[in-house]
Amino acid sequence: MLLLDEVDKAHPQILKMFLPVFDEGVIVDTKNTLIPCHDQIFIMTSNFCSNEITEMFRLGYSPEEILSVIEPVLMEKLSPEFYNRVEPIIFQPLAPESMEALVRLMLEKWKDHI
Repeated sequence: MLLLDEVDKAHPQILKMFLPVFDEGVIVDTKNTLIPCHDQIFIMTSNFCSNEITEMFRLGYSPEEILSVIEPVLMEKLSPEFYNRVEPIIFQPLAPESMEALVRLMLEKWKDHI
């Protein structure tokens, strides 16, 4: 599994490098060695439209409705070639109660190391 965190900050050439990986399932290194990626899972995160997504969830939009609204922005920012090779998933923002519970768990875990 490979995590590409915050792809919205990546240079377009970096994203373009992944097109053959998504098409053929291999990466070619500088020595022309083929590196198979057929069994890999690529997870990418981004903050594209995060404020809009949060507001749309607040207004009761479904993830599918949100995706249909922001899809043109994603295609523009990522390039249509890149976007057409990925499966976007819209996550609902954490509720304040959930965020508080997570922070309490993290603090409880860290207090033993201080």
